[in-house]
Amino acid sequence: MNLQRKPFILVNVKIRAYNSSNFMITNVEGVGKSPLLFLYASENYMNENFLQQIQEIVTRSGYECVHVGVRTDFGRMKIQILIDTLGGINVDDCEEVSRHVNKFLDENSDMPELDKGRYYLEVSSPGVERPLYTLNDYERFSGREARIRLSQLLEGRKTFTGIIQAVDEKNINLLCDGEEKLIPFEIIKGGNLVFRFEDENNNENKRRKKGRKK
Repeated sequence: MNLQRKPFILVNVKIRAYNSSNFMITNVEGVGKSPLLFLYASENYMNENFLQQIQEIVTRSGYECVHVGVRTDFGRMKIQILIDTLGGINVDDCEEVSRHVNKFLDENSDMPELDKGRYYLEVSSPGVERPLYTLNDYERFSGREARIRLSQLLEGRKTFTGIIQAVDEKNINLLCDGEEKLIPFEIIKGGNLVFRFEDENNNENKRRKKGRKK
């Protein structure tokens, strides 16, 4: 399967991994809206150093490590990795990262975090509605539309959608329906960019008009 590299291509590759010589792609989905949710992965039982090492492997492989998450799926541990580049992500990229990470997992199979080899490894692009995990993420995408879910009510609501106006050390300033909302980062349960097809069409039309003027 050959997918061209281009911005915002969404490739979802699920890889079941027991060792580097035994892994298979179980599902590949092309451009579209990602069915995967990475916002609520539980990492409480994972060693911070272990996750950091995986992030470093992804970075050394030449990719941005958007997120490394761990959760239990049908009684088995699942390690989920989100990767990205300026040119987007395709199947080959996901396979390459999975090989590097698999090698590390094989070499450290005795670590208690790996549950004696009973785990899945899942590598994917963040998709067009990229998850936002840190204050730096929100600051990086200032000016973009985002949807934020809260762990508690704020002004009688738990969900806010609007344009990221500003970010400080503790809060996200979100413009919602013409009104600015100051959202404390500590009560954010999850967030992601909002992709609107009509906006992308408008941007494409603007690029074409600009090209004709030249």
